[in-house]
Formats: sequence, structure tokens, C-alpha cells
Amino acid sequence: MFYLSCLTAVLAGFSVYCIFSQFVTFPSSKAEKIILNAGKKKTLKSSMETSFLIPLANKIEPHIKLEEYRREALQLTLNTAGLSLSAEKYTANAIAYGFLYFFMLLPVGILLSPVFFLAALILGFMCYKQRMDSAQKVVTEKRRQIESELPHFASTIHEQLNVTRDVMKIFESYRKICSKEFEEEITKTLADMKTGNQEKALRNFENRMGSYKLSEVIRGLIGVLGGNNQIIHFEILTNDLIKSENEELRREAIKRPDKLKLNEFILLGCFLLMIGIAIGLQVYGSIKSF
Repeated sequence: MFYLSCLTAVLAGFSVYCIFSQFVTFPSSKAEKIILNAGKKKTLKSSMETSFLIPLANKIEPHIKLEEYRREALQLTLNTAGLSLSAEKYTANAIAYGFLYFFMLLPVGILLSPVFFLAALILGFMCYKQRMDSAQKVVTEKRRQIESELPHFASTIHEQLNVTRDVMKIFESYRKICSKEFEEEITKTLADMKTGNQEKALRNFENRMGSYKLSEVIRGLIGVLGGNNQIIHFEILTNDLIKSENEELRREAIKRPDKLKLNEFILLGCFLLMIGIAIGLQVYGSIKSF
């Protein structure tokens, strides 16, 4: 009975999470920037966040102690995602977010069954995890967008090297025609190059993105700074990046026809299992009473 009750609670918590995912809709990557970026003036905050989430996060933040390596890694992710938050503040927001959904489901557990208390815990943890992963999702999407432009960027560098070896000039020229995501990173890199060491600025760009494809481009640009003739390097790199992009598009095209929403099947399965367990418990209780 105990194991069946625990399984029911797990399924209930996961089902509630799936329901929230399908109907309530968790914040998108763009919405995450608005919600989490408390430093920006123009943000729309719901009364729930203003009344509960922010005050709770402010109380939690002083108690957050992160390891140095983890804090630096998370801070780099936040900076790349464009969120002007400290690693401690971001973590506190995620914990407060989890607590908020936990307390929303808690009355159900108190009124109906203690089993739902465990379901509330599961829902709270899932919401915390979703919030903690939101910045990384923004960075992943940004990396994907930038990587999709790398063939054109490498081709532009190859053409520009026939005219100039000035890396800053090449960046400034490409900034006028690239996407918003790429423009943001080029602007940061140019600012670093103007105020410090140019090679270090390129390395920082590489570290922010964490892309092996971009690393090849940066390696070529560092060679240009060193006075090397990198025209052939960028010619070969352009062809390799185009081939890689075509291969990724081909794989995506193969997957797309059969791609279905996994959450819908999981949600259906959870409900069927919950109904089955409930019926089983009722039958078991009836037999035991006899």
C-alpha cells in the first residue's frame, strides 16, 4: 500500500507539471529575460511575483553559498544570456519559484490526502529545475543562432582578408548585416578589443559561446592577429561549415515528420496509471474488508 501511495504521488506531481506545461505555459526564453532581469526598468511583473516571488527570493539570497567554480560558470551563463543578475540572486529566484508552486499545491494535499504533499514536493522541484535551466536554454538558443551564421561569417572573413587584415574592421563590417544575437556578441567583443588585448577579447567571445565551430573561426582570427596568412584556412573552414550545416538540416528534416509532443503521451500515461492504481486500491480495500 505504501509503495502504491508513493507511486500515486509521483504520478500526480508529474501529471500536474505536465498540465502546467500544456495549459499554463511556462515562460519562454524571451519571457525569462523579462522576468529574471530585475535590473531593467521596463518589465511586466504579475501581482503574484511582486507579492510573493521577489520578497521570498530576497530572503533566500543571503543564505545561498555557491562553490567558486560553479558560481563563475553560472555567472558566465547569465552574462551570455543577457541577464543582469548575480549567480546567487538567480539561484534564489529559482528556489523561490519552486516554493511558490509547492505552496500552491500544498492545500490540496492538506484537504484531500497526505499523498499529495509528496506530489507538491515533486512539482516544486520540477519548477525549480525548469527555472534554473532557463538561462542555459537562452544561451543554447543563442549559440544555435550564431552557429547557423558561421558559414556566412567565415565566408565574409575570407573575402575581407583579401582587402584588410584588421580584425576589428572585419567585425565592424559584419555587425551591420548579422542577426541581433550575433550583433550583441560582436559589440561585446569589439568593446573588449578596444579597451584591452585583442586576442584575449576573442578568447572571451569563444568562452562565452562554448561552440567548437566558433572556436575554429576564432583560431583563424588569432592567426590573423599574429600576422599569418589565413585566407586558405577560412576558405576550407567555410566549405566545412556549409557541409556541416547541410548535414544538420538533413537530419532535422528526417526527424520532423514523426516528431510528436512527448508531454502529451506522458500525461496520458500518467493519468491512465493513476486511474488504474486508484481502482486497484479500491478493489484491494473492498476485498480486505470482506
